Amino acid sequence: MKRKTSNPFTHFHTSRTSPKWCPVCFHKLDSVSCVTAGEVPRVGDFTVCIECASVLRFNAMMDMELSTLEDIPTHSRMLFARMVTTLKELQRVRSKPRPN
Repeated sequence: MKRKTSNPFTHFHTSRTSPKWCPVCFHKLDSVSCVTAGEVPRVGDFTVCIECASVLRFNAMMDMELSTLEDIPTHSRMLFARMVTTLKELQRVRSKPRPN
């Protein structure tokens, strides 16, 4: 019999935010996803650019600045590492030429 487990990282809630630009690829980011409904980003929160998979952090002006996985608290690092890996794989798949 399979045991059902609860994983808080399987359901994300997306919220619109004021437009921000990734400091690495300059992709416009105007929404965030969070594991808790109704949450909005706060100073010091981390995110990942959906376009270039850079790890970013909201600074005091609520702009995004480049960060690293090592800056993320240990208890959240695995989730962010999985997101970065997934986004990089999507980029790789998207960049492959399509067969005729």
